Amino acid sequence: MVADNANETEVDSYWLVNLRVGDGWQLGSDTRLNAYVGVRNLFDEEHYANVRLNGTYGRFYESAPGRSVYGGLEVSF
Repeated sequence: MVADNANETEVDSYWLVNLRVGDGWQLGSDTRLNAYVGVRNLFDEEHYANVRLNGTYGRFYESAPGRSVYGGLEVSF
């Protein structure tokens, strides 16, 4: 991909690996609890969250966050 109409500013390709694991438990006839934890950008790949085509003053890129960890609980009833 290129970031300008002159095709002079190239954007490198990349692969992102995300991982999420979890488990669930039945707490009653109608209630279920799910827990999970995950990692976004597992290998901490440098990449751009947004590429602004024909950006002003050569500002084409908005960097994306590196590796991040998250977790959660879900209760359904």
